Parts: sequence; C-alpha cells; structure tokens
Amino acid sequence: MSSTEKITTYTEMVALIRKIGFLPYLGKGFALPSVQELTDNEWHDNNEETDPWKWRVRIAETNEIAYSKVFSKKSGFIHRDWIAEFLSVRRGEQTVDDFYETGSLSQAAKSIYALFSPRKILATHEIKALANFGSQDKTRFENGMNELMMKMYLTTRGLRLIIGANGEPHSWPSTAYSTMEDWYGSAIPKVDVHEAEEKIRERILQFNPQADAKQILKLIRP
Repeated sequence: MSSTEKITTYTEMVALIRKIGFLPYLGKGFALPSVQELTDNEWHDNNEETDPWKWRVRIAETNEIAYSKVFSKKSGFIHRDWIAEFLSVRRGEQTVDDFYETGSLSQAAKSIYALFSPRKILATHEIKALANFGSQDKTRFENGMNELMMKMYLTTRGLRLIIGANGEPHSWPSTAYSTMEDWYGSAIPKVDVHEAEEKIRERILQFNPQADAKQILKLIRP
C-alpha cells in the first residue's frame, strides 16, 4: 500500500480503515500512509462525503472506529476490532494513578481524567472550566489531553456546541471526549502485550512489507 492509492470519499476511507484496522489521519513518516497523504480532495469545502476535515467528525460520532491523537501525538483512526491490541500495548493493566505515581503521567492529565468518573462525555470548554485551566495553562492542558489520548484513556466523541452567557451558540463548536471504555460500550478484551504488539506489527507489514522498525514503532508505541 502506498500514498499513490487515493481515496476520494468518506465511504472509501471507512472501507480502507475496516480493511487495515487502523490508519493515521495527519502526518508523514508512518509505516502506513495517512489520510492526508491518501487524498487530493479539497479540505474545508463542507461536503460531508468529500471533505477530509468533515470525515474525522463523522467517524468520531460512531462506535465502530475511534478517532483521536493516537500515533506520535498525531490524529488517527483505530477500528474497534483492534482497540484491545492497542490498549494492551499502550497501557495494559496500568491505571492513570499507576502512571502518575511512576512519573509517566502529568498532574494535568490525572486531573482531567478524574473529571470523567461521574460524567460520560465532556467537551473541551467544559474540561477547562471544571479543572480550572486558564489561558495561561494552554500548553499544560494540551499536553495532558495528548497523554491521555496516546495511552487510550480518552477518545473523541464528535463536537458539541458552546452556549454563551446570552444563551446563543458560538459559531465554532468544541470537541467532545469520553473514556475509551465508555466509547467501546462493553468490557474491552484483555490481550497479552507481546501478542498484541506482534499482531499489530504483522498487520502493518502485511500492507507495507518494506516498513522499517522506526516507522512501525511510530504506530505501535505511545
């Protein structure tokens, strides 16, 4: 598979993700081409079927394919049939508290994740308000969210309108998130970490036999 194979519609993209199991959305240098590399379509034309910018929102509102920052802090897609393998490699049996206590997760990430215990879905603006992230905390907030998405504790759930003090919606919506478990909707199967990593590696090589180790790890590791 190479970036010379083009996709032109949302339907074609979904079919490709179903076929492979996972795919980067943005960026270059991965063992698999990203959607950005696979389409020559015009972005931001607001056509639900042909605008690659719209595709990510449509897919995030489903429970078949997860969309989040999952590949080297860049956005990508993982089909639910592969969630168990990626979750095993990214965090295994470790909890947010486990990672925090070993210094592998920031205080910002820990604080953000705690908000989801009594709540199912929260949008960006709601998370910032509840955790008291101000404009000066932009980097801390973004880093914390990236940590949680890369370890697959959180995933996106589409967009939510921001309602102003006057009761009117803002023109630009806010990204919504939930825990990966809530998105999945049932108990995520447990997979041995070594078996999971090897299965992902073999899948990548099936579609790109020339992929080097560094490219492969960019898709596998957090």
